[in-house]
Amino acid sequence: MARLKKDIAPFTRSLDDLDKVHPIIFNWNPETSGIKSDHIWVGFSAQDVSKAIPEAAGHVLNPGTDREMIDFNLAGVVATLVNAVKELSVKNDLLSQRVAVLESLLNSSSPPINPKTS
Repeated sequence: MARLKKDIAPFTRSLDDLDKVHPIIFNWNPETSGIKSDHIWVGFSAQDVSKAIPEAAGHVLNPGTDREMIDFNLAGVVATLVNAVKELSVKNDLLSQRVAVLESLLNSSSPPINPKTS
């Protein structure tokens, strides 16, 4: 049975790359997008995504105008988010260990001297 994917390698984009992507709210421009809607949308600028996560972006033909535009696949953003969460989890674990060591040192030292009782 043949596999559907080939040339599989780890995807390493993470927190530093995610910091370059900025969530936005927007309305579609009906003249250039072909989308007519009064709805306020939430998403990302394809230009931001293409700079920060180039594997997630590509050029496509806009069906409304037959002009080339940048589009992106959310799977690349999600994969970057997963790596960022993993990176933050490791940092959180290290900080928790440091706090535990510091608390242990504080608890093992002699109690502070109260100036009113000395």
